[in-house]
Amino acid sequence: MSGSVAQDVPRGGDGPVAACRDRWVRPFFLRYRKALALALALGVATFCFASALMVTSGYLVSASAVVETVLFLHLPLILVRIFGAGKPVLQYLERLTSHDWVLRMTSGLRRKLYEALELNAASFRAAHRTGDVLGLLAEDVGHLQNLYLRTVFPTAVAWLLYVALVACLGWLSLRLALAMLLVLGVAVFLVPLVSVLANAARQARCKQMRNELYAALTDNVLGVSDWVFAGRGEEYLARHKESERAMRDLEERMDRFARRRDLVLQALFGICAVLLLAWAGARFGPEGGDAVHWIAAFALGFFPLIDAFAPLSSAAVEAQSYRDSIRRLNDLPEPSGAACRGLEPRAPFDLRIERASFRYPGGSRDVLRDVSLTVPQGQRVAVLGRSVMLKR
Repeated sequence: MSGSVAQDVPRGGDGPVAACRDRWVRPFFLRYRKALALALALGVATFCFASALMVTSGYLVSASAVVETVLFLHLPLILVRIFGAGKPVLQYLERLTSHDWVLRMTSGLRRKLYEALELNAASFRAAHRTGDVLGLLAEDVGHLQNLYLRTVFPTAVAWLLYVALVACLGWLSLRLALAMLLVLGVAVFLVPLVSVLANAARQARCKQMRNELYAALTDNVLGVSDWVFAGRGEEYLARHKESERAMRDLEERMDRFARRRDLVLQALFGICAVLLLAWAGARFGPEGGDAVHWIAAFALGFFPLIDAFAPLSSAAVEAQSYRDSIRRLNDLPEPSGAACRGLEPRAPFDLRIERASFRYPGGSRDVLRDVSLTVPQGQRVAVLGRSVMLKR
């Protein structure tokens, strides 16, 4: 090929693109931080109302067995109605707020992904297989929509409730607060840590195997005629079934560990309930009278909080698996031309070809002769027309 091919000097400086780490998920957390704070506040309030409902219900059940007049139960009845009606309302508002944010995030992620694939289709196809696109669309984006619902939100709510519960118990009894700090802290921090050490690598491997199945299945389906003509269709099916069997075995080991972990958590929650019952019995039992009704109230008030602490281990394990999805998305080029908010966009380049000529090896004539072309940054050029076979 003769002639000269030149590139213009970039118009502007190149920004510190490499310094930006996550430009896919983090911007959505920052953009909707007020909605996130509102959802967390509603989540904590929901569990507080649920616990208050059980406290007042326990007091009401215990008091109704000994009181002689129903007027004595007037205030507990009103509180039961308030907390009973307030809990589902708060829960509905929390679900409405959180799911609205999740749907906005998922929609934004998919739109951004489509734009990245559309504007960089040539480079992506050269560096990735077709099955990788299915993995990004079906696995990574679909997986990241659970980042908030199953990891961020449950973890933040549980930690806030843990601090509030220990603080409230410390106001009543320092010994009880220290005991709950230790026992409940094992369930809130230690068990999730052990779960991450035991199952995080397995889950990452399982996700990797699933992505490989997406890619292999897509490549083999597109090339199914080659398998059939070569007479190796059975070999392909056997290989695919073996990969699926290995992935199922890995999932079974993860489920077996999860069942044992849940058994340990239930034992820890039972110990917490016994501690509350024992302390309430020792604190209010000797006083007699109306004070004994608080024994059942304190014991029952803890049970709704179990629903907040139980998902922490699963959330901690899943948090590790989101790293691979975020990394795969951040490996894609930025569709807008800027690496992230606050950085200057990449300086554009214009491709200029001046008087280029081309002749096939062994050919007798030029296919291209004195061709000049300028392609601005972001534009595409297509060569249209019939393909002509040249005789040598």
